[in-house]
Amino acid sequence: MKAFVLRTVASAGALGLIVYALVTYHTLQRGELSMRESDRAFDAGQLELAVQHARRAAGDYVPGAEHVTRGYERLRAIARGAEREQNVELARFAWRSLRSAAVDSAHLWVPHPEALREADAELARLVGREPPGGAAPRVEGRGIGLVASASVACLGLLAWCGTGGLDERRGRRALLRVAALSCLLGGVAWCFLVFVA
Repeated sequence: MKAFVLRTVASAGALGLIVYALVTYHTLQRGELSMRESDRAFDAGQLELAVQHARRAAGDYVPGAEHVTRGYERLRAIARGAEREQNVELARFAWRSLRSAAVDSAHLWVPHPEALREADAELARLVGREPPGGAAPRVEGRGIGLVASASVACLGLLAWCGTGGLDERRGRRALLRVAALSCLLGGVAWCFLVFVA
């Protein structure tokens, strides 16, 4: 029984690492593609489209990824350039997009709090208001969903591992079904939040 539990936990850990690597690779690919699209739009003078793609690149957060840094730099550059050209509407759009990227990439923490504070201050200045208090955004929705779905999947896996000690076949089968369903639903919900939401 002990060897079975250890093998199951090791397999689940390996599977988790593989899924994490795939998600990271997918996010990197998507972010780099968005940044290339932003470069093309910027070079063609399509600044609003460049902002949209740069916002996606900045929001596809992977620690240390170049496309994230370049996305934030592009948004700042367009916002400041637009303001120099007296295009306040485009400047606001770029700062709002920068703010949105910082908020959307927040899960259990805010990876770019300085970008969020900067965008809030610039937007407030452009509309002549005081910037909001410096509190970081609360982690809601997606971050909580990721933690909850991963927890449900892990609890299902632990229940699956613990069924080896049950004597009654009927009780064991019922627990196996609940554990498998919990693992499946938690995994599907987590994948949905990572790839779709």
